[in-house]
Amino acid sequence: MIEVIDIDALPVSMEGDQYVLIALGTDGRAKTSLGSMTPFSQAQVSKFQLQAGASAVRQLVPVVPVCGADETQVPFQTVAEMQQYDTTGVQSLPALAVAYEVQRSGLSELALREHVGEILAIMRESLRVGRAGTEYADRILPSQVGRYQQANAAGQLLGGACFNSVVTAVTSVLEAKSAMQVLVAAPTAGSCGVIPGALLGVAESAGFDDATLVDGLLTAGLIGVFIATGATFAAEEGGCMAECGSASGMAAAALVVMSGGSTEQALAATSQALQNSFGMTCDTVANRVEAPCLGKNTMAAANALAAANMALAGFDPLIPLDEVIVAMAEVGRQMPRELRCTGLGGIAVCPSSKAIEKRLVDAESKPDDATANLVH
Repeated sequence: MIEVIDIDALPVSMEGDQYVLIALGTDGRAKTSLGSMTPFSQAQVSKFQLQAGASAVRQLVPVVPVCGADETQVPFQTVAEMQQYDTTGVQSLPALAVAYEVQRSGLSELALREHVGEILAIMRESLRVGRAGTEYADRILPSQVGRYQQANAAGQLLGGACFNSVVTAVTSVLEAKSAMQVLVAAPTAGSCGVIPGALLGVAESAGFDDATLVDGLLTAGLIGVFIATGATFAAEEGGCMAECGSASGMAAAALVVMSGGSTEQALAATSQALQNSFGMTCDTVANRVEAPCLGKNTMAAANALAAANMALAGFDPLIPLDEVIVAMAEVGRQMPRELRCTGLGGIAVCPSSKAIEKRLVDAESKPDDATANLVH
């Protein structure tokens, strides 16, 4: 998220989830602002201009898909609250996700499922583009997915078809991202390969249809609500545990639901996946979200697959998900800042990483030589 907090010394709080009117003075500077969940009519704009004594008014349109009010009401934000909300205890996680989103957004269930279907289509296109192989001069890691596909086809790789399908899918999405293609930040751009890689990779192997994948994405989103409420998605606050770890937990629950598992099993899978991810550093090479991000995305997707299978087999995670999320937030606070997406520790300060960073800086200062210096 990006929040605008100041326009021409006018204090504002805009997160892109509202329609906003900005009144301009005779000097062209901002004077005051007004937000709304719905578009302003011309009459409202004129009234606002008159009340503000403004020479002109500009209306800013939301950039996020769901508008939000200052006091948005939601049915629950933790697992415990969700269980209290579902008094019968029989609603599925996708159904509970829909109940949450209907109240949060005001959209109908049909509209919500259509929107999730659009998200699925973007994920699938990212996978297709990446799998075909990508070229982009300004990146540090050339396309690797072709090598993996060739080795898999030659029978040189360990693991079954499902596992290798997941690794291929994760790699494809990450390489589409590094080639500046459209992607879904689920929950972040740095972890964008985990959920589509895990869900689409497993679906490709198991033959799941789009309706099942939509249920999986709804489930992943609901788990994301719990994580966002009790912890964070920001690696600057919690290291890569907050990004790839969160995505792994979200994907684990989705895979359980897609496989016909129960709500209890899905929550257990998330608990286990998150426990396995505590303390992950965010130490990007040359401050680029390419390496070790690719490896961490594939590890997170594999972790999701393992946690899902463990839950489906009846493994007991011991610690309830709400408690795991609280612990996750505490671990993030305890991590040294050097390991939390600052580029000050871990792989980020290795001599080879600093050498790559220097080449990037040199290439920027000599644009004509950029393509020759970036990858080699």
